[in-house]
Amino acid sequence: EHGVRGALGHYLPRLDLFATVGVTGRGLLSGSADYTIGASLTFDVFDWGRATRVRQARATLALAETETEQLVNQIRLEVVRAFEHYRSARQRLAVAARAVQQAEEALRIIQDRHQEGLTTITEVLRAQTALVRARLNVLAARYEYVIGYAAVLLATGRLTDIQMFH
Repeated sequence: EHGVRGALGHYLPRLDLFATVGVTGRGLLSGSADYTIGASLTFDVFDWGRATRVRQARATLALAETETEQLVNQIRLEVVRAFEHYRSARQRLAVAARAVQQAEEALRIIQDRHQEGLTTITEVLRAQTALVRARLNVLAARYEYVIGYAAVLLATGRLTDIQMFH
């Protein structure tokens, strides 16, 4: 914007003020004092590059505004993506936690049935393996949740200390 104003300023006349003081004669004290005060107004009538400079300054301003808008849109998109990743990770964490509860309950039931002699040890081992997998899925979901949260903080410019994740 300053470039446009500067280019438009070439259309305005230029005003110069000046003043001089002098002494005429043989000595400083014996001479007569001369004073001159004046003003000069200058206006360029034929400056062929002036309109080009104004157009160029306006084009530069339009380019800067476009780049700013693109940057704002890019930041907005990053924030939306980060939030969606965070929200999805939060939902996966809740689902994984419910899966652990279900696997624990299934293991309890199978262990009870095994004690009664109704199932084999293989069924107990499968239930234990399913519980371990469910717990590992919770850990992976927690990891994605923390990464998603950090991505939201980073995208919004609020990630200041990595220590908060320890």
